[in-house]
Amino acid sequence: MKHNFESELASISNALTFSETPITEYRSLPLRGENTQGVLAGKLGYDENKIAQLRLCGRFSLAVSSDWSRAGSA
Repeated sequence: MKHNFESELASISNALTFSETPITEYRSLPLRGENTQGVLAGKLGYDENKIAQLRLCGRFSLAVSSDWSRAGSA
């Protein structure tokens, strides 16, 4: 499976299988902050100004780090 920091990453398959809805796409979990802007804009309908305002207030960080020691502190 492709991964953000490794060219290939071994993974186990899903323990649950359904004949009517098979899993067709395997992917790694998103990194911390990787989907924040998409969720705020797409799911919650926030515009760019509102997202920037929240980020400046320190409510969240969009930073995604390749340094695992800092990845949890974003």
